[in-house]
Amino acid sequence: MQISEYNRVVETIGPALYRFALKNLNDPDQAQEIVQVTLAKLWTQSRKENIEHVRAWCFRVASHALIDWHRQRSRFQELSLSNEPLVEPSQSDSGLKNLINLALKRLSHSQRLAVTLRDLEGYSYAEIGAITGQNEAQVKINLFRGRQKLRDLLSPFKPHSK
Repeated sequence: MQISEYNRVVETIGPALYRFALKNLNDPDQAQEIVQVTLAKLWTQSRKENIEHVRAWCFRVASHALIDWHRQRSRFQELSLSNEPLVEPSQSDSGLKNLINLALKRLSHSQRLAVTLRDLEGYSYAEIGAITGQNEAQVKINLFRGRQKLRDLLSPFKPHSK
């Protein structure tokens, strides 16, 4: 991969990788770190061999980096969000985006990956399976359960029709 081609990849894939990492981490600095690690690995690996599907390869590397980050974090602290309210009463007017981000944090890591890759990035089941290392059936299960949990978490906030 030449420098000009690498720069084009960074410009086109970089923002999508950042959105993906940010939705899974909810930490802009860590999301940027995941993107930089992914793009650095792309540069290193592309110097050794030709990468056929660069976008899918980058998302797979970012997915693995997210898994590593979550594993490392879980070793240092145990968080239990299941008993906490989804929003504090003073935050109820903070907007739909914040509410969705809080709900996404409640999903398991595999469910959050499936939902963000499918619903936000538009990947097919096969592509998500290739990125996450799961078969299509497991991807569909994680996506179904993730969407179901989001629906349950967000249903109290559904606007009432007249």
